[in-house]
Amino acid sequence: MIGRLFKWLLVLALLLTIMAGVLFYWASGKAKDEVLPLTGEQLFEVLPGETLNRVTQRLVQAEVIHHPHLFYWTGRLQGYDRQIKVGEYRLTQGLTVMGLLELLSSGQSVQHAVKMLEGWTLWEIQAVFESEPRLRQTLTDWSPQGLAKALNLPMDNAEGQFYPDTYFFSKGMTDQDVLLQAHRRLREVVADAWEGRSAEALVKSPEELLILASIVEKETGQPHERPLIAGVFNERLRLGMRLQTDPTVIYGLGREFDGNLTRKHLRDTDNPYNTYSIPGLPPGPVALASEAAIHAAARPLNPEGYLFFVAKGDGSHAFSKTLQEHNRAVRDYQLNRRQDYRSH
Repeated sequence: MIGRLFKWLLVLALLLTIMAGVLFYWASGKAKDEVLPLTGEQLFEVLPGETLNRVTQRLVQAEVIHHPHLFYWTGRLQGYDRQIKVGEYRLTQGLTVMGLLELLSSGQSVQHAVKMLEGWTLWEIQAVFESEPRLRQTLTDWSPQGLAKALNLPMDNAEGQFYPDTYFFSKGMTDQDVLLQAHRRLREVVADAWEGRSAEALVKSPEELLILASIVEKETGQPHERPLIAGVFNERLRLGMRLQTDPTVIYGLGREFDGNLTRKHLRDTDNPYNTYSIPGLPPGPVALASEAAIHAAARPLNPEGYLFFVAKGDGSHAFSKTLQEHNRAVRDYQLNRRQDYRSH
């Protein structure tokens, strides 16, 4: 009796194995041929903690699949239930059931872009980041000191500490994730420039290099002038002259600046960024510096020994060696248009 029961159980097990195999091959073949009822592109997000069963239910609700049992059991039999990854995925017309399972298990989620431009300050970065709904907002203090602390930066001022570029992120990534990526990229660029700096460069540290580069960035309208403008500031540092550069003063005024820089602002000794009243470099960067500006600050060029420059009005500058030459250039290019012009 026990032997006969054992045989029947063995036969039943064999039949179940055969049926499972048949089901496996049927589901695999069907899943490869079954095209999803998509009429166009559609985004679908796999959320943290979701099981294959829950994903299947939401795919039905989104009208992505019409045969949930085929999708679910194919996923189970093929092992995709343990491979589906969190993320936002782009579903396109012509995608099959098997193709959908492979996509959701690939981790190749949709990438979104956020851009930071050279010359930007933290205020501008904050505005762009907070307007991006797919970027998870975790930062509450965007002040230079507060942000440096939140990101655990090695310096206490986060201004200018990010490389201006386009950064890609998947939905659910945080503002901190992107900023840290930008900071790491900046440190690589600065380290490379510092390693290749010329003997003429007077900056004493990578951080001083970045401060000077941020000033060069704000002062330069024509890219080819960056090394020469860096050279003018480098020469002023060598001679112990004040840099007298408007962008630093404007940065120090912060949100109080209304677009009109006055002589009173230039005489303000309480502004630590006022390079008309303080010697040397300001205490920190005043904006995001491009790679070109960073390398210009590391390798300044000034073979003529220029000490002054004035904007011509077309994005370029007129350079002068003496104050007399400079005053003449100011009259030629600026005073006819703006009587209270500040020069460098």
